Amino acid sequence: MGNVHPRQFHLHRFLALAICHSSAADPRRLEHYNYTYWTAEAAAFLVRGHLKHCLVAPQLPIYVSPKESVSADADTSRQTAADGDAKGVCVDIAILLPITEPRFPEDLGELGPRVAGKSLAYFFNKILPHLMPGISPRCVRVIGLEAPVLGELKKLPPRHAMRIGSFRFSLIRLLNEATLQAEAQATCLFCSSRFGTQDEVLLLAGAGDCYQIRRVSREWSWTKLPQNKKFTSDTLDELYEAANEEGVCVEETEEDDDWTEGKEGEMYDDPRKAKDIQKELREQRVKEQIEQRKKRAEERARKRDAQYQQLQDALGEPPSTDRTVRLFSDAALNAVHRQATGADLFEFRAPETYFGKSRDTDWSGVLQLGSDLSNAYMEKIQDFIRTFEDREDGRRENVFFANYLDK
Repeated sequence: MGNVHPRQFHLHRFLALAICHSSAADPRRLEHYNYTYWTAEAAAFLVRGHLKHCLVAPQLPIYVSPKESVSADADTSRQTAADGDAKGVCVDIAILLPITEPRFPEDLGELGPRVAGKSLAYFFNKILPHLMPGISPRCVRVIGLEAPVLGELKKLPPRHAMRIGSFRFSLIRLLNEATLQAEAQATCLFCSSRFGTQDEVLLLAGAGDCYQIRRVSREWSWTKLPQNKKFTSDTLDELYEAANEEGVCVEETEEDDDWTEGKEGEMYDDPRKAKDIQKELREQRVKEQIEQRKKRAEERARKRDAQYQQLQDALGEPPSTDRTVRLFSDAALNAVHRQATGADLFEFRAPETYFGKSRDTDWSGVLQLGSDLSNAYMEKIQDFIRTFEDREDGRRENVFFANYLDK
């Protein structure tokens, strides 16, 4: 399948996730470490999916400038002046497709006679492979962009949650935040003339290695906008406010007990002493872990009464002490979620069923990166991206460099 990677990608994902789960390496549970393994996943689209034109674009800016809201006869693709009034979003990770056109052969020096009268496809397939890396990218113009996939990433759910209910709620809250931002990013994309040739996009909302997807169209974005029907500096705030009014979870959740107040100074010290400090901290952590294990054992023994057992029966299984498995099983999480909402938390449908629907879909259930079902969905995502590339292939076949004889 398209997401079954070579060994180095499995190792990349495992080590990147190990950082995210490490209280010592990531004591503040930051979302930025998630970008490491998601970048590898996105790169795998190219490595295993044999995509030819798309790029992995972290922190992709998408914006709308007031200068783009001009008359129909203006060429907004040529807008190059800086504009401090431009408003937009920054996508955590995206798959990006540049749309290019040829320059005039007389601007290309010795290359000019070789490409005169030839198609853009001929240049990319026959000329460019033999000239890389010496040829300058200035030999073509970028006239637009398309982004088949936009991904908004959030941090992991709590790594040391003691209750399955609070863990589930935290996961849902993080994914809700990611879905709201992803939808706002899609709306901004469809309002930007730089993405004017794109009519649909696949959104990905992730929290740690769990994620959901949704496919939306330009028509969907029109209904999503506030009544003014334009993307202005206030549009993002209006979108978020409207989403909150629809009942998005804002309740407080149990925090991840990783960061200890008063120890921040350990991160800032004489760089010559950093190695010794790390050794001392590691030895200290080993001692603390032994003490914590004793305390946890005593706590578990204390709570083995009827009231505690009744609570566990209501909330599902306790957190696993086996470090080789997830904190709570998918089956237990799904059971608790179904009890609370009447719906499944995780996605069980085959990807053919989900992608076989109309162009505008609802958010999928939760998928876990690396699972068999996730791999199957990733293959379908690759197929979706490939439709953009096939269309770009066809366009390049019909776009030609000027011929010297045409002068």
